[in-house]
Amino acid sequence: MAQGRAAQKGRDVWLSCEPADASGDHLRRGVAEAMGLDGGASIEAIMDFVWGQAPVPVSLMLDDVHVIESAAIHEQLAYLLDHLPARAHVVMGTRADPAIPLARLRPLAYAANFAPSGW
Repeated sequence: MAQGRAAQKGRDVWLSCEPADASGDHLRRGVAEAMGLDGGASIEAIMDFVWGQAPVPVSLMLDDVHVIESAAIHEQLAYLLDHLPARAHVVMGTRADPAIPLARLRPLAYAANFAPSGW
């Protein structure tokens, strides 16, 4: 994913997921700090920040999402996706579909899959 990054057009936040993110707090803290917020910021505070960036587009790029196995983290990601403003985007690099409601998001064109040919 890193090689395919385009020129920045707004506020882009990049975070590689790690097995330590299984705690939930670790990932949320990483996202908050990557956005320039206090590491103790709640998911709601992160959302307030994203909404406060309008009209500047915000992109959150999460790489290696397949290492996340925690149901609590999947719930936080689903909450984030459900409450994003129109100019905010989440890009996930993963080797398997995460346990979030992609089936509901795909028909609305809110989710798309991109894979190398032959996958």
